[in-house]
Amino acid sequence: MKKRILSRKTLIKLLTFMLCIILLSVNVSAASIDWPYIGNDNLVTGGMVVYSNVGVYVYKNSTIYANHIKGFTEPYAGAHYYVQSSYSNTYSSASATVDLSSIQINQRNSLGTVVRNAYICLGYVTAYRTMDIGLANTGNGWCAYAWGPSATPVITTNMGVVDSTATTVTFSISVSRVSGKDITEGNFTFKNSSGVTVLTSYVKYSETAGNVFTVSGNKPNVRFVRFMSLVPFYDTLDDMDNTYLNATISNCKLGNTNWSDSLIEYAWSVQGANINILKISTLTAESAGTNADYIEIIHRYQLH
Repeated sequence: MKKRILSRKTLIKLLTFMLCIILLSVNVSAASIDWPYIGNDNLVTGGMVVYSNVGVYVYKNSTIYANHIKGFTEPYAGAHYYVQSSYSNTYSSASATVDLSSIQINQRNSLGTVVRNAYICLGYVTAYRTMDIGLANTGNGWCAYAWGPSATPVITTNMGVVDSTATTVTFSISVSRVSGKDITEGNFTFKNSSGVTVLTSYVKYSETAGNVFTVSGNKPNVRFVRFMSLVPFYDTLDDMDNTYLNATISNCKLGNTNWSDSLIEYAWSVQGANINILKISTLTAESAGTNADYIEIIHRYQLH
C-alpha cells in the first residue's frame, strides 16, 4: 500500500489544532503562553486557562479546572470573580458588609448609555439550585437584590428600593428546612454616615422540601458563594466600553466565623485582562483583609 504523506500546510494546521486543545483543557502558567490579553491580577496559586478567548485565573481549586470551575465559567458576563466555600451543612448563613460611599462605578458607554448592571453578592449552590442575594445597581444606585432560576419569593420588603443617603449596608443569606419547606431568606440593613438605619429590606423564598436542598441532620447542604461583577445587558454586548467598578466586600462570614482562606474551596476570576486589581482574602499577593475582597474592573479590551 502506498504511504500517504501529509503536506506541510496540513501538518501545521494539525499541530495548531492540537495545541489549542491542550491550552483549553490544561491549567497553564500565565507567563508560559504568548497571549495578548493577560491581566495583572496577581496570580499566586492554581494557574490560568484560556476559555472562549478570555483568561480564567484560578486562585484556589480542590480539583482540576475541568471538573468544577469550568462549569461555572461565564466568558460573556463581563469581568468578575467568584469565591466558593465547601459543600456541607456546617453553616446555615453567610453575611457581608459593603461601604457604598467608597465604591467607584461607571456603567455608561461613550454615548452615555447604561450598558451594564453591577452586582456585589452572596449566594449559594445546592444540588438542585443556585441563588444570588446581595446588591445590584442598574444605573440608579445600589439596592437589595435577589435572583434564582425558577425561584419566586413569597415575601419581599423594599427589594429594589434605592436610598441615596445610605453609605453602608450589611446583608445576609440564610437557609433552613422548616415544616416541610426549604427556606431561603435575605436580610439587608442600610445605614447613613451617622450609623443610623435608613432602610431595611427583606426577601423570603419557600419551596417544597427537597426541591432546593438536600439535608444532613435536617440542615441544608449548600456551597456558599460571594462575587462582584459588571455584567452586560446581553452576551453580545460584552464590549470594550470602558465601564468600571472599584469595590470592596468586607466582614465576610459563614455563620459567626470569618470566611477566610481556610473556608474557601474555590476562587477564580474571569476576563483577567479587564481586571486591574483583585484582592481575594489573603490568596492574592495583596490582601484586602482575611475575610474581605477588593476588585478593580475596567472593560478596556475587546475580548470577543
